[in-house]
Parts: sequence; structure tokens; C-alpha cells
Amino acid sequence: MDRSKSLVGIVVLAIVAVYLTVFVCTAEVADLQSSSSAAGSVAACNGVSLADWCVIAIAVVAVAVSITEASVARRHARLSVRPSLNIASDVSKGLIELENAGLGPAVITRMQVGTSELPLQDASAETWDLVIDLLDLGAVDRTWLPPRTIIASSSRVVLLSIGEWTTSKGEAVASRLRISVSYESLYGESWDAKYGAE
Repeated sequence: MDRSKSLVGIVVLAIVAVYLTVFVCTAEVADLQSSSSAAGSVAACNGVSLADWCVIAIAVVAVAVSITEASVARRHARLSVRPSLNIASDVSKGLIELENAGLGPAVITRMQVGTSELPLQDASAETWDLVIDLLDLGAVDRTWLPPRTIIASSSRVVLLSIGEWTTSKGEAVASRLRISVSYESLYGESWDAKYGAE
């Protein structure tokens, strides 16, 4: 859709450029014809022929086409490697997982964990243990992702493995756990993936 709009814009630009060129040149030729000093200059506009003006207009349009195509190519390149991280729970397995559902790798820039009572803090063994104690989850496995960690496309990382998903644990995780993962694409574009209510 974006490419079609760009091509339509180029076509319109070409038509306008050629029209203005012909209009200006025709007007100048008319002025020259009406002047006694312009005899024999019907096919020229201040020394530049109509054909020359058309060549200039075509060259300008060609440059516009090249610039537009380069912009479209850059956008396509970005989209082709754009990551998309999602944090979701798998109740059947008792897991909180981070999944990259995008087309390209995600570069982690920051991971934070917290609860509804504890503001988000940079993830580490200590902060995870504090969160686990506050949620009264008992013995669980947890993972944190340091900056520059790369999550490949279509891959998953288990952030929290609760084991048996009891009603009390499920309610604690669903209503009180907070996780935030900031990440970038290979082009430096940034996003955040979040788990839990704000």
C-alpha cells in the first residue's frame, strides 16, 4: 500500500513537472515570437529547446523515483528484521514465557520485575527473590536477561517456572506480578513488552 502511494505520487509529480515545463516554455516562446528581436527563435526558450526542457524534467523525475525507491527499500529492510516480544503465561505448564513472535532478533536493553506493591526494579537474583517472597510462590525457577542479550526470532525464554499452577499462585501472578522487558531491533528501534496490569 505504501509503495503504491509512493508510485502514484511520482507519476503525479512527473505530470506536473512536464506540464509546467511545457507551459513555461510555450509562454516564453510566445513572448519571443512577439518580439522583433526573436525572429527564428520559435523552437527555443532562452536558448534551451523544448526537448531540452523535457529531458530536464525527466531527469528530475528519475531522481525522485530513485529517492523514493531507496526509502521504500530501507523501510522494507527494517520491517524484515523487526522483532516482537510478548510475555504470556502457560497455565498448563506453570510458566511465564517471553516469546519473540517477530521476524528478526530482539536485543534486550533492560528487564525489570516488581509487584503491585513493589515498583519495577532491574531484574537480578535478588530482585526476583524479593518478588517471589512477596507473592508467596515458594520454590520456583526464575530467569533474568542482562542488557545485550539477543532473543532470536521464533524463540522462547522461560522467565518464571512456578511448577504446579495452584489457584493461589495463579491469582498472585495474574493480579500482582509485574514484568517489563525493553528491547531493540538491529536498526535501534525500541519497544517494551509488559506483563501485568499497569
